[in-house]
Amino acid sequence: MSTCPQKYVDYMHEYLDGDISRDHEHKLKKHLQACEPCKHHMHELSDTIAFVKSWMTSSLNQTIAMFMFVSCGMLTTKTQKN
Repeated sequence: MSTCPQKYVDYMHEYLDGDISRDHEHKLKKHLQACEPCKHHMHELSDTIAFVKSWMTSSLNQTIAMFMFVSCGMLTTKTQKN
């Protein structure tokens, strides 16, 4: 991978961002078929993006649930004194 041109890493990011031209996608796919280190890097990038998206979704869901519980009075934000 360190010997590969930077353009392939740029193509990976374009692909994962959903903003890749057909020409770059074709070149990237052809390169990934022949270059195991770049293929591994592409999988690492994909896995990282999937993890971050999952974490953001999970965190957002937890925040929304907490807001709903507080709004409905099911959970108070302050402890009540007797």
